[in-house]
Amino acid sequence: MLEAIVAFLLADTTLPKMLGRKKKNEKWLYLRATADLRDSMLYDYTTTRNDGAVELGRFKCTVICGNMETSRAVEQRLRDMLITKDDRPSVGGAVLKCVQNGGGALTDEERKKTHTILYFDVSGRAQKGCI
Repeated sequence: MLEAIVAFLLADTTLPKMLGRKKKNEKWLYLRATADLRDSMLYDYTTTRNDGAVELGRFKCTVICGNMETSRAVEQRLRDMLITKDDRPSVGGAVLKCVQNGGGALTDEERKKTHTILYFDVSGRAQKGCI
């Protein structure tokens, strides 16, 4: 499921522009950490349950921005993309249900950046071979 979520985010053309990327293939999404000092996004994923048919997990997204206005706009874009409405799957059908479940913000005074953390609880069909 993580691969589908990451591919879905990377296919979006709005998020990289919101984070100041002007060239098509400029990296803006990183797994867990980055040395990139520009506005960026980090992600992590933990499977919390997998019964062979359904996988439940927690997708953590950290938005790193130089100003709160951009951070809030990126947060809203993520919510609009990931959170399921009604019973309609999201992420191209890979995610059956997605809800935001927590988050918060930290300020990096040294770099003058705000780190906004969003947690999403996701459920989807388990990948073949997963137990």
